[in-house]
Amino acid sequence: MIKFPHAILDEKLSPNALKVYCYLLSCSRNQIAIVRSQRVADVCHISRATVFNALKELNEHMLITKAHRFYDGHYISNEYRLSIPSGRWSAVRSTPAVFSLQGTVFAVYLYLCCCRNRRQRAFPSLRQIAARLDICKTTVLRGISFLTEIGLLTKAAYRAGKHNLYIILPFTDISDKKKRASALPGVGPHSTKIGHHSHFCIF
Repeated sequence: MIKFPHAILDEKLSPNALKVYCYLLSCSRNQIAIVRSQRVADVCHISRATVFNALKELNEHMLITKAHRFYDGHYISNEYRLSIPSGRWSAVRSTPAVFSLQGTVFAVYLYLCCCRNRRQRAFPSLRQIAARLDICKTTVLRGISFLTEIGLLTKAAYRAGKHNLYIILPFTDISDKKKRASALPGVGPHSTKIGHHSHFCIF
């Protein structure tokens, strides 16, 4: 489990940058993470180019600073010093299965974890989720469907026509369910930009 600071969501990071930040948190001790970029790519199921873009984004938001580490004159790995804002935080699972989620699905899961109460229940509107994560509502809906399919979430009516009730389920082995869910129509790795702001939509 990691302690995810809610204030990070105010930065309007891309979904993959959120995931990379969370992974660095899971690797860190005393706010320092020492890890190779290839390791980040492997665990987060993204390319090294995507990792580099995410690290650049985090650096621009002053959430990390990077330093190269050498031993006997040879480069061995990077050191990342994390900036962790104060304020409210939520416990988020840091298992390989969760980090393997596609970026926007991970972002939706992360936000629902931040909204849940002690009974593991959350009830933000679709509009609220989309606005907080800067993604379109279609992406939110498909992310919720995917999370439900793989057993991390269940959805129930809360107020008819207004909000849904989302229950964050106890973690189970989701690997087989995830493989089956990958065949769901409309769930894929692509993204697009709509309008003035960047919006990530799954097609």
